[in-house]
Amino acid sequence: MVVAASSRPDDGLELTADLASATERGEIEVFYQPLIWLETGLLEGFEALARWRHPARGLISPATFIPLAEEMEAIHEIGRHVLAHACAQVAEWNARDGLELRISVNVSAAQLAGDVLEADVAEALATSGLAPDRLTLELTENVPVAELDNVGRRLWELRDLGLRVALDDFGTGYSSMAHLRSLPLHTLKIDKTFIDDDRAAGVALLAGVAALGTIMGLDTVAEGIEVREQLDRARAAGVTYGQGFLIAKPMNAEAASQFVRDYAAEAWA
Repeated sequence: MVVAASSRPDDGLELTADLASATERGEIEVFYQPLIWLETGLLEGFEALARWRHPARGLISPATFIPLAEEMEAIHEIGRHVLAHACAQVAEWNARDGLELRISVNVSAAQLAGDVLEADVAEALATSGLAPDRLTLELTENVPVAELDNVGRRLWELRDLGLRVALDDFGTGYSSMAHLRSLPLHTLKIDKTFIDDDRAAGVALLAGVAALGTIMGLDTVAEGIEVREQLDRARAAGVTYGQGFLIAKPMNAEAASQFVRDYAAEAWA
């Protein structure tokens, strides 16, 4: 279970001190959540998710420690760690089972504003041997509008390495057509609120977002699929991929490795 930090007044200071060396102590783990191709049910790949296994508090929610990591600039070390482990793990599965799985890794505005992300990505790809087009960097929509031009330039530089770029939580932030045209995107990850809405208007809106992706030559991902009806609704709307607890919860590398071995596409056909 992932837990949030308690609200004691000294928690912030304690967590800051602990997080400063969490990666060095091996407390930052990479979990993996599967992504399936809705048309066929085939396994497309995984999203890599950072988890902090605190020695006293257990698993701490990313919602708690990622903003803190950004404030104290530990996000660069954590991001480097997640990139390296995620690329190496998927490259191992692909070589072991003759697959071509993708891995998606979240990058924050702070990482994009820094000057080490390109080097970290290049090193992770070179060390793991993972083909660049098997790696997707996911950008959330919380980037300040004033920074979009700089973010766009950085993403174009990263895309030149051969990797893919996804916009996470589509529909909750700065999703204007002008911004979509300016960013070097391959994928739109549709926010869970669109997947949850089973009213006629909501279903039509989901289909509209999927159609927008098709028009722009972008893949679409339905996030937060928890019941079969949501999966069927996303498929009927023309969404490309799906992920969520119905398919599998985020899992550690060992469990994900077994998931790759056992995965049965017919379950989602």
